[in-house]
Amino acid sequence: MRSVAIPIEGVLRKPLDVESQDMGGVLLYRALTQQFRVVVLGTSDYERDKQWMLINGLGGYTKIEPILPTDREGIPDQIKRLRAEGSVFEFVVVPDPRTSMVLMDHGFAVLTYTHPRFSPPEQKRLTPWAELAARVDMDLRARAEAQD
Repeated sequence: MRSVAIPIEGVLRKPLDVESQDMGGVLLYRALTQQFRVVVLGTSDYERDKQWMLINGLGGYTKIEPILPTDREGIPDQIKRLRAEGSVFEFVVVPDPRTSMVLMDHGFAVLTYTHPRFSPPEQKRLTPWAELAARVDMDLRARAEAQD
């Protein structure tokens, strides 16, 4: 079975709110657990994350992977570390378009889940779609040139 990664912060749990679920993110999570092995990208507090998942009825995951002090850049470093340890992800769900760009630069397929009501204020001012589309075009051109 294929694997995906999904973070607690910003997708399952609303940003800036330590206990509330993001119901759209939870619906996405439940759909993913039906078709994939799901690795939950946790915070530095593994026990709190595990308890939060349990209390909110979010089972079916393969493991909760805590972020480590060496993961200085957050989710991108966490995912690169997991890849170095042998994990292969079909795609990674992230709540931040900037994180999506960083992961794409490292060769990961990304699903960006961003809810406008729960996004941090600095993220609401972003208009990243044009940047993401330009990045994809640039990557496709580079691959085509490399094959010539």
